[in-house]
Amino acid sequence: MAKIYNCAVIGCGRIGFLLEDDKLRCHPCTHSGGYYFHNSTKLIAGCDTNSQRLEYFGRKWNIPQEKLYSSYKKLLEEQKDIDILSIASDTPTHFEILKHALNIKNIKAILLEKPIVAKISEANELELLISKTDKKIFINHERRFMTEYKFVKKLIKECKFKKLKTMIGNVLTSGLKDDWHSDWRESGGGPLLHDGTHLVDILNYFADSEIDCLTGWIKFSEPRNKYQVENSANAQLQYKNGIIAFIESAGDRNFFNFEIDLQFENGRIKIGNGIWEVYEVQASRQYEHFFDLVRTAKITAPPSRPFFLEIVDEIIKSIEDDNYKICSSPTDALNAFWAIMAIYYSGLTNNQKIKFPFKIDRHPFDY
Repeated sequence: MAKIYNCAVIGCGRIGFLLEDDKLRCHPCTHSGGYYFHNSTKLIAGCDTNSQRLEYFGRKWNIPQEKLYSSYKKLLEEQKDIDILSIASDTPTHFEILKHALNIKNIKAILLEKPIVAKISEANELELLISKTDKKIFINHERRFMTEYKFVKKLIKECKFKKLKTMIGNVLTSGLKDDWHSDWRESGGGPLLHDGTHLVDILNYFADSEIDCLTGWIKFSEPRNKYQVENSANAQLQYKNGIIAFIESAGDRNFFNFEIDLQFENGRIKIGNGIWEVYEVQASRQYEHFFDLVRTAKITAPPSRPFFLEIVDEIIKSIEDDNYKICSSPTDALNAFWAIMAIYYSGLTNNQKIKFPFKIDRHPFDY
């Protein structure tokens, strides 16, 4: 009989309260749903500081009242049989909860929401903490787990279109929020950190190389004393293997868009939210001795599976095999974090070119 792993979620309110009742999304689309519907996991407890959402969470996932907590410390103290813990609380709380959870003996694996931390000091301390723990830590940069993105990575490795040369990505969201998100001292940054972390991370995943240098541009909304984080950010990145990437992150749109344009020596792939386009090289029908890119239906993405089930698969594999390589590790997430801090720093210092490795001792917005 296959082992069943017990799971708990800290910061469960939003997770059951909003997303799992969205009829348009592929389900399960949350930590809670992933554990509830996976054959090898059982959701046994939850924690949230919002009593209304906590009550809804318990009702939604059939969790008894005695296993619903307003204090994460009490949950971790009393629930001794948790194997897998999700930390899905607001970003400013990630580091404190993670530090505490790393000291809980029974926990085998932790799934932490992005962005990994909010503060420079936390990022520096976290590097030391993860080097000393034997717990499996996954970061929910969800596209690393998605079938179509893994398929693109396979095409890149196989040189299906020869070498990857250029990546162009954008993540566009709505306006800034009038809450903790708008103060960098709490949030750590604006749209580039909270949504753009997905973009930077998946570009790093596709490039499969360290960043060599980058240049960033930052724009703030007015009045600056109300919104202390950026409204938009752009950057040019150069990887050590020669790949160039261009990033656009903005929070002033009336829609959400996530899109990446991968340009190869011999083809092109566009992938994103609801986007899948593949182009092949063919002899030009307009110019003699020239070649064009023509969209093709020959290469299609494999059927997708809900990515939270894929995440749970990965977590279980890592628990059962110490040599299993984590596909979305804290190191990967810290690489994205430091790239974003470098973009901020460049944008605030006359767009200077930043060489890597890059480290600073306080937030770029504080310089």
